[in-house]
Amino acid sequence: MLKLIDGTSDETDMQDPNSFYKLNFKTLFTTLNLSSLEEQVAKKPKSMTIAELIEKIRLLEPLLEFEEIYPLQTEIYRRITWSFTPLIFVLLGFPLAVITNRREKSANIILAVFCATVYYLLSLGVQGLSIEGKFPAQIIMWIPNLTGLLAILILNRKICAS
Repeated sequence: MLKLIDGTSDETDMQDPNSFYKLNFKTLFTTLNLSSLEEQVAKKPKSMTIAELIEKIRLLEPLLEFEEIYPLQTEIYRRITWSFTPLIFVLLGFPLAVITNRREKSANIILAVFCATVYYLLSLGVQGLSIEGKFPAQIIMWIPNLTGLLAILILNRKICAS
């Protein structure tokens, strides 16, 4: 049973099934018949928790279903590596702010958009390689973060040298 409050619904006309009429209601009770659903709708990897992803990998490993395991492993490591992304961008922002002058706001915005675009495209590339099974997800999904760390080190060295 579903209770809907203050809404409208398009209903079919009983005399003419091809036409609709608008039903305005304050409270409407609707019965949902879910027993007609024969098959269970599978969750996509992005909707699963990490525990569900690990459990599904454990179920697929004995069957050697690597084409189905690669996207699951990629999703696990994507979540882990992307959780470090804010830290990378904060650490990258400090040397970029020092290198550009305070009055060059447009340059700071352009640099920020450029860094985010490069990071995102690099992340999409390694994610694609990992899903295809070209490289192990445990290693390749860290490439964008390592690239960001390398840029941080280079920029900080440049600041210290000047």
